[in-house]
Amino acid sequence: MEIKILLSIFLFIIFSAESAYYEIIFERIESVPDKSGNNVIDMGSIRVKKFNRTTYVMNGKGSLKKPLGLDSFINMTVFALESGEYQTTFSKMFGFCEFKSLSGHKEIMEDFEAHTTEPIPWDACPYPAMDKEVVNYALKEEHFDFIPPGLPGEQWRINFLFNEKGVNLGGFNVYLTLRKYKSAYYDITFDRIETVPGEDGLIVFDAGTVRVKKFNRTAYVINGNGSLHKPLGYDVNVNMTGFYFEAGEYKIYSSKTTSFCEFKILPGHKEVLEDFEAHTTNPVPWDACPYPAMDKQIINYALKKEHFNFIPPGLPGEQWRFNFRFSQNGTDFGGFNIYLILTKYKVFA
Repeated sequence: MEIKILLSIFLFIIFSAESAYYEIIFERIESVPDKSGNNVIDMGSIRVKKFNRTTYVMNGKGSLKKPLGLDSFINMTVFALESGEYQTTFSKMFGFCEFKSLSGHKEIMEDFEAHTTEPIPWDACPYPAMDKEVVNYALKEEHFDFIPPGLPGEQWRINFLFNEKGVNLGGFNVYLTLRKYKSAYYDITFDRIETVPGEDGLIVFDAGTVRVKKFNRTAYVINGNGSLHKPLGYDVNVNMTGFYFEAGEYKIYSSKTTSFCEFKILPGHKEVLEDFEAHTTNPVPWDACPYPAMDKQIINYALKKEHFNFIPPGLPGEQWRFNFRFSQNGTDFGGFNIYLILTKYKVFA
C-alpha cells in the first residue's frame, strides 16, 4: 500500500522547494476501480478518522494485489475545490519506481512504513503484492515544509490511477484540507552574546558588561554598558553567518556580506533597530549611516517576536548562533556572536 509515496508525489514533485506552513488534514480516501470494477489496490477497511482535537489518522487493512515496479505507471491528477466544484490544477504520468528515489520522499515513506504491520524498506522497488495493516498513520507537517505559499483554496482531491502497458489497473482518491498559516512565527529567546576579536586583537565592538538575563518566566532581556570603537558606514562591510546546532555541533546555514548601511535597511530591520534604540540611554535614528562611535547603555531590551515574522518557516533545529564580522579595506575588526533559541509556533490566516 504505497499511499504515502503517492501522496508525496503531489506534495513534492509538483511544487518547488520553497517553504511554507500548512496544517495538513486527511479528510478521506476512496477506491477508484477500473471499468470492469477491478482495482490493483483494495482499500478494505482503511479509513481516516479523528484521533484527537487536532490530528486525523489512517487506520485499517488493505491489499496491494500485484507488485508495482519499473513497468508500472501512475497518472496523477490534482484538483482544487473552487466555486463549489473541483478544478484540475495539474496532471502528470510517471514511472512508479522513478519518484521513489526523489529527494524528500525518504522521511515520509519511512514514517508510513513504521505505522504498518508489514514494513518494507522505503526504497523497495518493485513493491511486493501484500496485505497490509495501517496503524495510526498521521501526516506530519514538518515533512512537508517545501509546500509553497499561495496555493488556491484549501480543499484538494488527488486522483491516482495505475496502469501497465496501457491497461488501467484502477487507483484511488485522497481528499485533503491544506489550512494555510498566515506566517510561521518563532518564539525568539536570547541565550547569550559574546565579543569576537579581529586581526591583532582589534575589537570594533566591546560588549563590556552587556549580558542576557531572564526577566520573567518567558522573557530574556539585554542589559549593560558597551562601546562601539569606530564609526560604521558605507565603507564598512558586515558578514553575517547563521549556524544551527545539530548532532552536537554548529552547522553553517547561510552567509551573506553587505555594506553596513545596506544591512540596516534590509526588510524587517527598521522595527528591530527602532525598538533597540528606544531601550538605550543615547538613542540614534535607526537608519543613521554612518553610525557614530560611542559608549552605550542598554536597558531591558527584549526581542519581540512580531518584529521577526520575516524569518522563513522550516528552519532546521532550535539552537542558533549568528556571527557578525566587520571589516574595512580588507582589515578584520572582529565583531560579536549572538546565541538564540527559535521555538516554532504558527498563526492561521
